[in-house]
Amino acid sequence: MKQLSITLLIILACVFGACSSDDDDKGLERVDSYIPLIKEGKKWYYSGSDQSAPYPVHAIEYIKGDTLIGGIAYYKLYRRENIAGAAETYRAAFREEGKKVYCVKEGSTTEMLAYDFGLSLGESFTVSLAPTATDAKVTALTMENSLNGNQQVQRCSQMTLSAESVGSMRWVEGVGNLKGVVYYFVNRSEATGGEFVIYCYDTSTGQVLYNRP
Repeated sequence: MKQLSITLLIILACVFGACSSDDDDKGLERVDSYIPLIKEGKKWYYSGSDQSAPYPVHAIEYIKGDTLIGGIAYYKLYRRENIAGAAETYRAAFREEGKKVYCVKEGSTTEMLAYDFGLSLGESFTVSLAPTATDAKVTALTMENSLNGNQQVQRCSQMTLSAESVGSMRWVEGVGNLKGVVYYFVNRSEATGGEFVIYCYDTSTGQVLYNRP
């Protein structure tokens, strides 16, 4: 009888231990599937300078509509400055294939590989969305849940660039480069100290993809 009681206690301890472990994992949704970057209804909000929070919204970029370039379908990216009465301007066309994102910039018909979210640690990527093409090596890969308001784990790639005085850049899955979807090494708002993504979300689902901490 005594041995049976001990056995029951061990079983109960194991059951409660398992429940405790499950509870610890609640509230954090592990996303193993790829989060697309290009999707109708996505919006990116930018700060015009690296100021302390709350960050002022400097401009908004968003995907709206599609187009054919050379017989290939792309989504169109527009930009609007955060000024009353500001008109929207066309910036680029994007398409996504697997984990690769291709871009045709405004005024061009030439497609370039803008992102490759399938890169592994140590692999290199030729950055073309810049004044001068340069190589970037993936020097860190992390999974973070602090990027958004939905406790959704996202993959982040830290890229170290070979070009002098450029340093590094960071890609966030579903968000893109944190200096802009169509990024520059020469920041588009130099007078205010650069431009940074401060917020990104999917209007079709209400899902927050990035909140600048």
